[in-house]
Amino acid sequence: MQAIQLCEEMIPLDFAKRDSSFDEHDDKKLQAFYGLLPTENLQFFQRILFRMTRGNIFFKSKNLDHSEEMDEADIKDCDLKPKSLIFILTPSGDENILYAKIKRLLLTNNFESLDIPYMNRRNEMRLGFEQEINDNRQVLRKTNMEIEEILTTLDSDDKVPGLGFISMCKLVITRELNFARKLIFIEKRENLYSLMVWVPKKYFSFLKTEMEQMGEGEDAFTPPKLIEHHLRDVSRLRDKKIPTYFDSDVLKAPFQEIVDTYGVPRYQEANPALFTIISFPFFFGLMYGDVGHGSLMLVAGTLLVVLVNDPNSVLYRIKWLIFLMGIFAVYCGLIYSEFFATPLPLFKSCYNVESPKFDKVSPDCVYPFGLDYIWYLSENETSFLNSFKMKFSIIIGVIQMLFGTFLKGTNAIYFGKWEDLIFEAIPQFLFMFVTFGYMSFCIIYKWLTNWDGKEPPSIIQLFINFTNVETPLYGPEGLQQSLQTVFLITCVVCFFLMILPKPIVLYFRQKNEHQKGRRLDTTDDELESKNALFRKSIASTY
Repeated sequence: MQAIQLCEEMIPLDFAKRDSSFDEHDDKKLQAFYGLLPTENLQFFQRILFRMTRGNIFFKSKNLDHSEEMDEADIKDCDLKPKSLIFILTPSGDENILYAKIKRLLLTNNFESLDIPYMNRRNEMRLGFEQEINDNRQVLRKTNMEIEEILTTLDSDDKVPGLGFISMCKLVITRELNFARKLIFIEKRENLYSLMVWVPKKYFSFLKTEMEQMGEGEDAFTPPKLIEHHLRDVSRLRDKKIPTYFDSDVLKAPFQEIVDTYGVPRYQEANPALFTIISFPFFFGLMYGDVGHGSLMLVAGTLLVVLVNDPNSVLYRIKWLIFLMGIFAVYCGLIYSEFFATPLPLFKSCYNVESPKFDKVSPDCVYPFGLDYIWYLSENETSFLNSFKMKFSIIIGVIQMLFGTFLKGTNAIYFGKWEDLIFEAIPQFLFMFVTFGYMSFCIIYKWLTNWDGKEPPSIIQLFINFTNVETPLYGPEGLQQSLQTVFLITCVVCFFLMILPKPIVLYFRQKNEHQKGRRLDTTDDELESKNALFRKSIASTY
């Protein structure tokens, strides 16, 4: 009630009994100013005011500075400048020149206008203040109850099954931080607040039901309303970057994180994480291929899958990753015929071990699966195995890159980006196919050919002398030379298709859009100038 008491001290009783508004009165004889002025400007303002009006005014002020009751630390924390309440009463003239001067002077001194509390409104103001105080007390009480509820939940034993105190605190802090970050996106529209969010389609009905049930049993609470919009209905969202939601589980989650470290797929793009579930463990097996070491990892992965069931555990999130890496490590170890870095004789060798030169038992003998373990006993073991593993890795890597380029082409077709398809995806696929794809074909062809009595050509020399074939690898005379010449021309064409057309297309497209934007701005400026002239003509008429 301090505001009412200040009004009684500041405003004369005769003037307070008037039934008037801020600066208009029934008799038009008096005009008043009532409001707040920074205390540091008060003395300067008062001197200028009396010189301007020659003392023909009624002026009264009241210092509202409470710094004497506050500590210095509190004053620094609040960072509030002291203010004074002023009341000015001045006679009105024929043209209100004095009133206009005082008003300009007040504006230059950071004056904050307040409504004059006349006698007939003081009871209404008192009731309004009391209602506002009660509302604030109610909000404060509910806030304290929610804080106590959160703290009680943190201290209770049945917070979340299997979740410790530290993890629960992290969960609550993360939730509050996310809530605080989203507050900046809330827009105020008259008496309502709106917030646009992205919600997965399958969760929309559930979220709508939950929001409708909020505040049940509280008459004063109005539950928020959830309205579904499509991109074609909200024009301002068409150029926004739509977030990508992945419906993940314990099997896909670690592979999705691996893909996200390189880049998150855009909305409605093909998600490579599904293919990574097989390709990543297989590439690990190519490097870690050993039956013994892979078996240890497979046993560890199996124990994790069976025993670890806590969703908040790190091992729970990677158990299927370790299990699959163990499977492929064992598989590649069988191909390499290695068991703890020693030969693994699963089948009978096709070479005579007792022979000093390891003569072949039979020309038609083929080792049933993987490498013949006898290679680990030969003098050229290192060069042969390294050559095999390197070429095998090249073939698998080329297949993966070709598949990735294929996915890029499908994305371009789906989104209708034909310049990406024609000038990126197709040239990249062809370039990769006629270079490293052709190298993989030559490696496989050389492996499948019987070179007894002949000297096999070197793959490296074949690519060094790409346009001059001395020893053909396949086909009749001249076929390989002609085919490689076509491949070389294809590489050159694809190279220029990848670096030249798309930048030119994008340049002219942006230039066209810029010109359209300038024309639109010019039209808006012309329309605004015409409207200004129209308003000016109407004002002069009346």
